[in-house]
Amino acid sequence: MNKTIYALLMLVAVATGFLACSSDNDEVELTSDCFISSFQMTAVRRVVTTTATSGADSTYYTTTNASSMRMRIDQLGGTITNVDLLPTGSLLDKVLVTVAGKGTIAYAPAADTTSWTLHQAKDSIDFTDTVIFRVIASNGNGYRDYRVKLRVRDNDASGYTWNKVGTVEDMPAATSSKLLFHPSQDGTSVRPLLFISDDEGNTYVSHPSVDVSSEADVAMTNWRTTPCQGFPGGDVRSVVSFSGSLWATDADGLVYRSLTGETWERVAQSTASDGLRLFAASETALYAMATNEASSMVVTSADGASWQAMSAESDVFGASVAGTAYTQDNGNHRVMLMTTPVVGNTADGLSVWNLLEGSGEAWFCFNDGSVANALPRWEHPVVLPYNGWLIAFGGSSADGAHTPLDALYISRDNGINWQTDSNLKAPDGLKGSSEVISAAAYGEYVWVVAGDALWTLRYNSVGE
Repeated sequence: MNKTIYALLMLVAVATGFLACSSDNDEVELTSDCFISSFQMTAVRRVVTTTATSGADSTYYTTTNASSMRMRIDQLGGTITNVDLLPTGSLLDKVLVTVAGKGTIAYAPAADTTSWTLHQAKDSIDFTDTVIFRVIASNGNGYRDYRVKLRVRDNDASGYTWNKVGTVEDMPAATSSKLLFHPSQDGTSVRPLLFISDDEGNTYVSHPSVDVSSEADVAMTNWRTTPCQGFPGGDVRSVVSFSGSLWATDADGLVYRSLTGETWERVAQSTASDGLRLFAASETALYAMATNEASSMVVTSADGASWQAMSAESDVFGASVAGTAYTQDNGNHRVMLMTTPVVGNTADGLSVWNLLEGSGEAWFCFNDGSVANALPRWEHPVVLPYNGWLIAFGGSSADGAHTPLDALYISRDNGINWQTDSNLKAPDGLKGSSEVISAAAYGEYVWVVAGDALWTLRYNSVGE
């Protein structure tokens, strides 16, 4: 008999009391069942490094209570791993685990299975490398092995990762730009589109040579840039994607439509709208600010032709500057609009308006720009739904207190409150950039174009 198996059977005998004396009333169930039904980490040591305000680093050790972290047991493949990654700095050389199953459980390093140890909850096990957990049937006629590999996060779960991933080829000098992801006609893929205006009023569109089926496929190589035919010209920030088409407005409030972004045609409007400017599109409607000499209002349309005025809790709108439509985790559909300050003080921040789509309620001013948690009054602000939040940033501010991307703000309450996150900071290649900046969210990433350079931003715990 194999010496290793023999040694394990001896361990089983000791564990089950076969070699000990027993009374006539003792009953031992002998079965060929052998499996692990539960495997849970309990305590994991961790080394933490902090930086003081003086810049000096200090290190200390702590213990992570890992009892709530999810584990995955693959009974068919014979593997066990942690679904929730252990925090950065976790040490795997001394880990406590609780294991339950049918049979007697022993373990040994995968690199050396010549000696085994019967598992006990108090055992501090070295999981630096893969460990084999073997479950031996009580009748000694079989066993099952599980390869256990624990995983540690290589970044801070509450942090963000920036990457410069490529360059938009042959990009003209831009005075304004707009990045968005436009679905294909069959809905199976998307194409990132970058619209560009230059100082001569020309408009271009740049995109990869092929569509992409996931955010992992997006790359800033093999892009081509072509002039837009029939585009209304000027500022391209009104371009939105809606109902399989691209839509834009010009300075006269006229609406244009395109399927690919290269060739545009004017939409015959059945109702007049002075000074129309698109700022958002949801799954069901287009949204625009209509401004004339007397007033401003938000208008909406399901076809780009017929526009209806929307009610608001106040008739005082500032000038439209940016907006977005998004779906909350609870399924509510919302539309957000940022305008110049309602109160009219140039030192104040941006005003934030919000609409609960389909509720029949009016537009409501969540933040009039005069409070401490308002957004800076940026030049060309960008607001994006991401990870259940809203992220906003922009260029220089009207009061000169902000340079481009020197601060990024997050709102977790639909634009009522805006706060900076100490972990969310633009890299040196972006912060203070004099390049025209645009951005779009797609999948697990925020994609930022600054000049001809493309960057990605990802919250570390998204998708894991």
